[in-house]
Amino acid sequence: MEVGKIFQEAQSTAGHSQRKHVKALFKQYTSNVMNNQNHGRAATEFAKTVWAFLTMILLVKKGESAAERIVHLFAAFLDQLNPANKVPEDEDASDDEEDLKQQEAKSQFVEYLVAQLSKGIASKDKTVRYRVCQLLAVCISHLDELDDDIFADLQRKLVLAAHDKEASVRAQAALALCKFQSGDDDADWNIQTSLLELMRVDTSAEVRKTILWNIHTTARTLPYILERARDTDTQVRKLVFSKIVADIEDMSILTIASRDRLLDCGLRDRDSGVRSSCLKMLGQSWIKQAEDNLLVFLSRLDVVSSSGAEEALKAFFLANPDVTAAYDDYLWDNLTVDSAFLIRVHAQFHAESQEYDAANDILPDLSKHVTHINKYIGLMNDANDDEDRVYYEFIVGQLLLIALSQDFSDEAGRRKMFECLRSTLANVDLPLSSIQTSVKVLSRIALNDQDFLRVILELLYGIADPDEPADTDEGIYKMRKCLDILRCMFEVLDTDRHDLASFQPFLQYYIMPAVQSRDEELRQSGLRCLALYCMLDKQVAVERMPLFLYAYQHGDGTMRQDGLEAAFDLVTLHGLAVFAEVESPDGDDLVKLLEKSLQAQEPELATIAAEGICKLVMLKTVYNATILEVLVLLYFHPETAENPRLRQCLSYFFPVFFHASSDHRRLLAEIFISSMRTMLELHQTYKDDMVGPLPSAQQMIEWLEDTHGDSEETSCSIQPQIAMDLLDAISKEEAPGTARLFANVLNKLVIRPCAGTELINDLIQVSNQVQPMMTDTLVKNALKRFQSLLGSIGFEGHNDL
Repeated sequence: MEVGKIFQEAQSTAGHSQRKHVKALFKQYTSNVMNNQNHGRAATEFAKTVWAFLTMILLVKKGESAAERIVHLFAAFLDQLNPANKVPEDEDASDDEEDLKQQEAKSQFVEYLVAQLSKGIASKDKTVRYRVCQLLAVCISHLDELDDDIFADLQRKLVLAAHDKEASVRAQAALALCKFQSGDDDADWNIQTSLLELMRVDTSAEVRKTILWNIHTTARTLPYILERARDTDTQVRKLVFSKIVADIEDMSILTIASRDRLLDCGLRDRDSGVRSSCLKMLGQSWIKQAEDNLLVFLSRLDVVSSSGAEEALKAFFLANPDVTAAYDDYLWDNLTVDSAFLIRVHAQFHAESQEYDAANDILPDLSKHVTHINKYIGLMNDANDDEDRVYYEFIVGQLLLIALSQDFSDEAGRRKMFECLRSTLANVDLPLSSIQTSVKVLSRIALNDQDFLRVILELLYGIADPDEPADTDEGIYKMRKCLDILRCMFEVLDTDRHDLASFQPFLQYYIMPAVQSRDEELRQSGLRCLALYCMLDKQVAVERMPLFLYAYQHGDGTMRQDGLEAAFDLVTLHGLAVFAEVESPDGDDLVKLLEKSLQAQEPELATIAAEGICKLVMLKTVYNATILEVLVLLYFHPETAENPRLRQCLSYFFPVFFHASSDHRRLLAEIFISSMRTMLELHQTYKDDMVGPLPSAQQMIEWLEDTHGDSEETSCSIQPQIAMDLLDAISKEEAPGTARLFANVLNKLVIRPCAGTELINDLIQVSNQVQPMMTDTLVKNALKRFQSLLGSIGFEGHNDL
């Protein structure tokens, strides 16, 4: 079969028939090249023949099946040229000399094709650039040697192609660059530098995915690969876990921090497919590497300070419900951080799944549990150094958490647990997390809420007598401990069910004295407890609001943050009306002060302000165009780029807010043009540090899109009205740059026939009036495109009628 006929038939066949065409092409190659004494020259001539047919697909767009089959045929043929891939019947006839001859011929063949393909990398046609890079990616895998100058030139051209404006071209160029990797870290340095940069910053998920899968996993590239576990694209995130399973045979290659972070990202991912990929990596790779021993697996993670291990265990138990574990007395008497953690997560998993019998089966009776708690508290108190104390603190914390899964129907065990916790809280120096757990367990043991409050008050009296001065070191220490317990108590309570009179002693004897203390840490703890108290008591919230505002305006560091956060929380909870008469000690209006907090220079304060204002705007407590414009500008402002928490808050808020109601979108329409003017001014100042005003406008247009099915009349008129405002602004604008921006934005708006014939005709009429007034060619051309768009919409609407 002739070469031309092979390529002709290969366009429409796949599978077994394709393999027949590969064999036929290889037979032609053998006949024309390997049976020729001058096999080098013959290889070049055969390459010319193949090149003539390959050029026929260079103008065929991506995705066309016929062209893709030709590419597959070409790739399979090159694979067949490798001596190692000869058909079995040829093996006996081959020797080293024959292999060398075949290798030389193949090199001549591939080099000719590479030389021809490299000429098309800079083609003006995007389809040609795509096909050329695609075929080069196939060829490079089969290059044995290449002249240094040709190699450097080809690599330079591919690096440029990897920054092409077309994502499909960039992806194929990146794939070709990946094929240049040799496994030599020094030789691969420059190539991998380009690839790693692209994998981090390229806007196309296809490009990032191509590089992620094909870049070699080395000590240098591994951190960049792990970064993609937080990629914006779901498929890229899934691929991270598949690559780790494929390339990393031993999880110990990763640092403990990397393992924890990877599990945390994967198992908490919002996409079920990503979670499934991570779980597959966990069950089929990592736990098997630990010989299916969960304690060995946990020893390779950081169970103390990371949430990844807990998520991993819960996911494992969920996927393997039949897994049972026997926790014998020896294990309980010799707990480590890993074993205590495992038992706690296992028991908590059953309790959360309402499998209470299964939880009870793995736990000791309540009295024995108290014995274990007392034992490890004793070991904690007897620790010789800080490291040992932290070790036992963690075990005690896990035992207290396990207590939350216990059955308290055993009256004798319940009384022992009660005495144990009361004694521990009063006499043992526990971390805040363990205090929180102890208070939760006490609330479970107490007969009712009033009994719980009585127990806490008695406990506080036992720790620090209100009649004794709290200005000594010991007195301050005791008061701090009381405030920690109080804070945990407020967080446990259901705030809707309590007689406020029951809380007065806490406010009178502990909270207010702490707020008025000279000790800064004590004042800070008192302010936090006061904020929690004000959540319960609206009247006290009104009385103490000036205090929170004073803390924000005149406090230092964390005190300012606590004061501002409390002010926002109280207004969100109780509403603005109850604070109508409230002013700050400096005479500032409450609403104006909260709005002004968005201008805070400290990133933490700015974030608290943004989160608080977003809540108030969502609730329509604060609802006006001015404050919305401030939030929009804050989102795009370059100075907030280094504040990811603030940016994340706004990136969640805007889509939810604007898609919730057409009224919200109309509010955005009111500020659209003024926001664009401000962003243009900002861009002139921070040109290298912020996104351009046109992409910003496109983002706002995306927010304006209705995705929740408002009525056509409501949802279709907003963007046409913006278009009308833009035309009016263009007609009056003197600055050419601003007029060009507005004209370009016009063509980004989404205007549909449902806007109505009358409104579309009005736009056409106004546009026709404005266009002749313009002297700037770019503006005039943009207006012409807009007029054409309107004409097509009007015609479409006419047809619909």
